[in-house]
Amino acid sequence: MKSYETNSEQVEGGQQGSAELEPSKNMEKMTDLGEIEACELEIVNEFSDVVGYNIDSKLIINPQRYALATEINEVLKRGNAEEIKGLEESFGQPEERIREAIDEELSKDGYLDKILEELSKTKEPKLRVHPFGPSSPFSIDKAVFRDENGSIVAHIDDGAMDQIQKIRGKIGENDLVTVMNPFHRDAEGKGTSNIPDSSAEYIALCEAFVEQSGYGGQGGKGLVLELGNECNICKKHGKQFENEAFAESVEPDKYAKLYFETAKDLKSKYPDLKISLAGTAFYDKKWIETVVSEVQGRKKDEGVNQKLIDIISIHPYRNTAKGTTSEVLGDELGQSTEANFDAQLDALRALAAPLEAEVTVGEISFYNEKFGESVNEGEQVNNAEHGREKGYISYIWPGDQIVKYENPN
Repeated sequence: MKSYETNSEQVEGGQQGSAELEPSKNMEKMTDLGEIEACELEIVNEFSDVVGYNIDSKLIINPQRYALATEINEVLKRGNAEEIKGLEESFGQPEERIREAIDEELSKDGYLDKILEELSKTKEPKLRVHPFGPSSPFSIDKAVFRDENGSIVAHIDDGAMDQIQKIRGKIGENDLVTVMNPFHRDAEGKGTSNIPDSSAEYIALCEAFVEQSGYGGQGGKGLVLELGNECNICKKHGKQFENEAFAESVEPDKYAKLYFETAKDLKSKYPDLKISLAGTAFYDKKWIETVVSEVQGRKKDEGVNQKLIDIISIHPYRNTAKGTTSEVLGDELGQSTEANFDAQLDALRALAAPLEAEVTVGEISFYNEKFGESVNEGEQVNNAEHGREKGYISYIWPGDQIVKYENPN
């Protein structure tokens, strides 16, 4: 499906010239999941120099869920009425919905192949791997254990790491960005994204990924690890975050400690590895400033000479990136959906400059009217054009996830 028109010419290196794209009528309001996905992939292809794509939970294998899906699939194959009724009662879902969920889980690897094949207009797409929350195999909860002697053992699921190799083969010379989620169990055994008290298990998780992905043998070159995700929000921030935030509390000083200890350890072993601050939900400059100040202060106190912050990433959920007229920066959490994006970008670049760090947009999406009713892909074109003009890299957060989240039926 061709979702927009362009008169740009392909130029050397796979980049586009100054494209003039005009959103089609279909782009004004999109609710069809397949149409949304196809349009976003086309934008990534057309603007491969400045726009990347998020590989999320619908594509990356979760080892526990995959094993459960395989087991349930065997029950469904037997077709025993009593067993199927038991499944319906256990999951509170009809057989049809259970079959759909099982098919989705067991087809993830094939779906990933399809997405990578769709990214065919550029040989080296920019990709950020972020299976989120409890679905992430790249988390303490899923990959870190204690042996019989109490020693830390970390091993990430081989199926998920095989997928990483596929992705790595697709991106060429581009850096692979991967979110390492500190998802773990709290004292009551519940899953949470609260920052761990000790960094030892999290460091082991990150080291396991570097080694299993094959980047360890080249000193980490070509890999970006994003330490956590949206660690600036928690359930206490309001009703809109109750289902989206896994953390019960937000403590920037605690995150800064985890970041510093993890980055210091990883950089000592893998000097060419790049490390990114967790992308913040919204602009939230005050949270970023606190973390940067704490990390730099610890560096000075301990006499650490290594560069620890390579990237500062934000997730500026907003109505538009281009043509914003407001002069409000929106320093506080949630104030920036219509704030001046250029001013925000300039402020963060000023903060990043002394660190010699880059500012990126880790997740960006635009919605029409009420959140979740539709996805405005015309604004993604505006974002891409704006990215070329202002020199920032952004990664599209798949709009089909937003529509499915708001309209699960």
